[in-house]
Amino acid sequence: MATKSKKKGYIDNEYFLELLIEFQEINDDTTEWYKRLRNDRADFKKLKKKKRNERIKMLKAETEEQRRVRVQRLNVVKNKLGNHFMLIAQGLIKNPKFINYDYFRKEEMVSDATYFMVNYVDRYDTERTNPFAYFTQIAFNAFLQHINKCNKISDTFTNITYIENMDNTEVGDWD
Repeated sequence: MATKSKKKGYIDNEYFLELLIEFQEINDDTTEWYKRLRNDRADFKKLKKKKRNERIKMLKAETEEQRRVRVQRLNVVKNKLGNHFMLIAQGLIKNPKFINYDYFRKEEMVSDATYFMVNYVDRYDTERTNPFAYFTQIAFNAFLQHINKCNKISDTFTNITYIENMDNTEVGDWD
């Protein structure tokens, strides 16, 4: 039986989830901190300090070879995740909602979306099975945030220009 060929830019959700799980295993599963933050804010600082101390002890006990392997594995996973984030942002920018923006503004939007996805990668709960939807929503919200920011700046300049033009107009005789 022939397998389906995948389109260029296709993101396999199961593989994406495996990458996120591997990333969080390498980084000592930081999602527990955010789960605790939502549930119990008082214990959050204690847990964070405890996890940090455990992590420091683990890193000190690590040999040079173990460290090299861990860092190399982490770099590979980071590159693959970054590629997935770029594919999500570049695919979402093709949405008809964002079609009328110029090339440079679209590039800024993709850049902002990728930045936010990288920032929130630690907060993804791996018990959920759809990381594509989670990161697509982050990218979409980043696009809207960028558009609102640009519109606010544009409105400010429009108002300033309008006020400056009002000052330059001469009042004529209305007789």
